[in-house]
Parts: sequence; C-alpha cells; structure tokens
Amino acid sequence: MQNQLALFVGIFVCCANAIFAQLPENLTAIFKYQRVAIPKYQTDSTFVVRNVWAERIVFTGADSFKISAYVTRPSDYRENRPLVLFNHWAQGGKDEFLQQAMLLSSRGFVCILIDGPWLCPDSPIKSFKDQSYEIYRQYVMNARSAIDLAQQQFKVNDDKIFCVGHSFGCNTAAILSGVDKRIDYFVFMSGLYSTTKNARESLVPDFVKWRTDSPEQFKAWVAQMQPLDAELYLPYKTAPCLIQIAGKDEYLSDAENDAFIRLTPVPKEVKVYDSGHGLNAVADGDRVEWILRQVQ
Repeated sequence: MQNQLALFVGIFVCCANAIFAQLPENLTAIFKYQRVAIPKYQTDSTFVVRNVWAERIVFTGADSFKISAYVTRPSDYRENRPLVLFNHWAQGGKDEFLQQAMLLSSRGFVCILIDGPWLCPDSPIKSFKDQSYEIYRQYVMNARSAIDLAQQQFKVNDDKIFCVGHSFGCNTAAILSGVDKRIDYFVFMSGLYSTTKNARESLVPDFVKWRTDSPEQFKAWVAQMQPLDAELYLPYKTAPCLIQIAGKDEYLSDAENDAFIRLTPVPKEVKVYDSGHGLNAVADGDRVEWILRQVQ
C-alpha cells in the first residue's frame, strides 16, 4: 500500500510539473507576441458548396506580414463555433486540407488554412535553404494571427480551437503546442521531433550534398535552427492530441517516429498507417472522426 501511495504521489508530481512548467524565456522570446487588431480581411474569391461558404482571403497579421489563406464556414453565420487551423506540408500550399475543411464546415466548424510564408503575397521569405529560420518563425506567427482573426471576426468558441499540422506544418504545430495555450487540441501528422538531427542524418541526396560540399554553411544552419526543433516545445504541450504516423515513411525513420511519440506528453492518441509520408484516406477519416469526437 505504501509503495502504491508513493507511486501515485510520484505520478501526481510529474503531471503537476508538466502542467505548470513554463517554456524557457529563450524560446518564448523567439515568438514574442502581442495580439493585434485584425482589420476586415480582403476577399479574393468566394464559392459556396451546399451549406459551406469558402473564401480565399488576404489579411495582415503580426509583424505586418500579409497572409493568404482560405476560410471555410457554415453559410448560416453563428457565433461560438469550433475552429480548426490547418498547417500544410512544405510540398504543398493552403489547399492541401481544403476538402477536409469543407467537410468539417458542413458539420459546423470554422476552418482557416494559411499559406506558408513563401507563398504569401509580397513575401520576402522564399528560400528554404537560406531562410529556414524565418520561414518557421513566420509560419508560427501567422498561425497565431489566424487565431486572432477567427476570434475577432468570427467569434469562435475559445474552448474548441484545433490545430492540424502535416510534416513541416506538424513541426510548426509542435512549436505552437508549447507557445500558444489558446489551442485546445492538436493533430500531429508525420512530424519531426528534430529538424536539425534529421538533416544531419538524412540520406536524401540534397542534404548529403549540402553536408559534403558546404560543411561550414551546414553547421551554421544547424546552430541557427536548433532552437526551433519540436523536441524543445512538445514537453510543454498540455492539450489533448492525435498523433498520426506513416508506417512506411520515406523521410522519417522508425526511431524518429518513436521519439516524437515519446516526447509528446499525455493526453495523446497514436495511430499508425500503412502509408508513406503523405498518409492516406484512412488517416483522413480518423482525423475527422477524432476532431468531431472532441466537440460531442
């Protein structure tokens, strides 16, 4: 009985420490942030499918950065709807999740799908190799601005804010899990626990060539990017999450996937799929079902 009590106390202390631990100042300083008033966004185009209203928009967020995005929502306006923020992978753009956003909006959700900074209008950030730090930081800031937009313009339910991130978008979602506590739920898809460790060990030809031909440049890149590795932020996650793993991932090893799972605190659910890095239709269905379950 005494041993069981000691175990219970130990578990409670660990959980309490996880809940009340603060992200170190050197990390919070990277994303130093003051909520801004988001003016009425500019609409580029609009379309309606059944009961879902979709707009392609541009709005100005933190750092006066101009952000392009999709917004989908039920055609009948009502306050206090749940919000899903979608972070796309580096191989695509904001339309990666458009079909899924339309489906969720048909079930009552407001969804915002932001473009990566390199795809946004008038963006000075274009090169993954030369501006990786700026790309990661700006994506996180743009995601936070998108939540501002949803709260101010659509009056969403502050207790039902979701963030879904795939690959690069998952890495930025992992940062958000430690940085922005407004987000109540996360879906992490095919995510890296450490961008820099993956780059140091990757057999992808571009990385091998970079490490071989420009070792000093690569070393400087690693030093700059290390403060943005997901492993530094995931331990401070307190929101429930779903982790979706590609069982045949062509970019991530089993060890990397295991590390991402291990570093992510509970509450969490983990699902593994018979798929490559892009995941598959089964994962799409599980993701929607998990999100819907949280608002029932």
